[in-house]
Amino acid sequence: MEELDIRKLLDKVKDFNLIERIILSHDGTIQTLLSVLINKEVKVNVVHQEVFDDMIVRFVELVTNDDILALAKSVIKTNIDEIKNDILLGKLGLGQILKKYKIFYTREFVGVKKYNEMLVRVYKLNYKTNDKYFNAIITEMILYENLKSLIVG
Repeated sequence: MEELDIRKLLDKVKDFNLIERIILSHDGTIQTLLSVLINKEVKVNVVHQEVFDDMIVRFVELVTNDDILALAKSVIKTNIDEIKNDILLGKLGLGQILKKYKIFYTREFVGVKKYNEMLVRVYKLNYKTNDKYFNAIITEMILYENLKSLIVG
C-alpha cells in the first residue's frame, strides 16, 4: 500500500475505536481477521449467487457455530475459469480462492461507515495481466454487536 493510500485510509477510519479501525482497515481476508479476533474458525456460508453473462453476484454469511458475524455482497467479473468455478462451488471465501491461485490484486477502499451496530466497508479488488482479469466490488457488513461479545483477549 502506498503512503498516499495509507493517509486516505487513516482519514476514513479516524473517528472509530481501535477494534473498529482494525476491522475496517484490514486489507486481508475478513474471514481470517474475524477468526483471529474470536479465536475460532469462521466459515463462509453462501446464501445466494447468480451468474449474469460474465458477472457473478454472490451473497455470503461469515459464521461460527450459530453466530452470524458478517454479511457480504460481491459483484465479480473474471475470465479466469478456475476462479469462476471455485466461486460457483461455494465452498471457499473469495479471499481464500484468490490465495489458492496466487492472485496478487490491488485493493481500493471505497468507504467505511458505522450504521447502528454494524460496521460497513466497501472496497474494490482488481487484477489484470495481458489476457486475464479479476475485478470485484465487495460490501461487507460486520455485525459488531454479535462480534463484540465473542472477541477473545
